[in-house]
Amino acid sequence: TSVLHSQPLDSEATNITNVVNVMIDGATLLVTNGSYPVQSQIELFVGVWLKSVNGPAVTIIDGQNSNRCVYMVHTNAVLDGFTVTRGYSAVGGGGVYCAAGKIRNCEVVSNSAVGPGGKGGGIMTGPNVEMSNCIVRGNIASRGAESDSTARGGGIYCGTNCRIAECMLGRNVVQGGAYASAGGAGFGGGIFSEGDLRIVCSSVFSNQARGGEGFGMQPGSALGGGVYGVGRMALWRCVIEGNTALAGGGTGMAGGSAAGGGVNCQSAGITNCLLIGNKATGQGVVF
Repeated sequence: TSVLHSQPLDSEATNITNVVNVMIDGATLLVTNGSYPVQSQIELFVGVWLKSVNGPAVTIIDGQNSNRCVYMVHTNAVLDGFTVTRGYSAVGGGGVYCAAGKIRNCEVVSNSAVGPGGKGGGIMTGPNVEMSNCIVRGNIASRGAESDSTARGGGIYCGTNCRIAECMLGRNVVQGGAYASAGGAGFGGGIFSEGDLRIVCSSVFSNQARGGEGFGMQPGSALGGGVYGVGRMALWRCVIEGNTALAGGGTGMAGGSAAGGGVNCQSAGITNCLLIGNKATGQGVVF
């Protein structure tokens, strides 16, 4: 049986949620090897350091395709060294919703934000959040058949002034919804940022932004197969490779537009980066 040991608490338990709920600000919870299914999201309302003993390969938080895995709202909260998988949210942040705090040394894999929100299949953040040494892979954000069916951030949806360092984001998908009057747009297959964003020493590869189908009307656009940014973006020593922006189709009209197979942003500083093999059905690699 997997065992949790927390300091300054003296007890041991086998349920992360039960222990976190009684922890105080500044405490550390060390989690040993095991797969921990969650019946409801683990909530870090205080400045707790939730840390695995032996890393993400052997320490798994499993949302069972029915619950978000982790919810963080404290500036000093830290999630460190877990695989976060099979999380689900209809609103956003299928694996992790990090309104405040830090995410380190985690693998966020095969989570989904599918429904009215459609934001951040793997992770959704508030402002000023830092993510470091993480793998974000195989997540999806999508919308249903709604009048506003734009989806944002297949891998990560970032608030403003966030920082991503030494991370790998691969094979994430953002999918705009299908709608009778117009298909929804898909923004940011790997990353969507609603404000300023800094990405350092990271790889963004094989992600897709897909526009939704428009049945008889305008199909959805696809912007930023790898990264889409609303504010200023700084990329330093990054690899942006093999990402795709693919516009939706339609029945009776031409296909939708696509731009920025690799990066689509309003303002960018790109330094010592490699952008290779990205494509869009509309305009080029960086828009």
